[in-house]
Amino acid sequence: MEDLTGKLICILLLAILPLIKVVEKFKDDRL
Repeated sequence: MEDLTGKLICILLLAILPLIKVVEKFKDDRL
């Protein structure tokens, strides 16, 4: 189970990082 949780966290981080960059770019464009 620990292995599965670790993979899940890695996948979530990989999915969230690009979203954060897009949000930051969007905020910069708005300003």
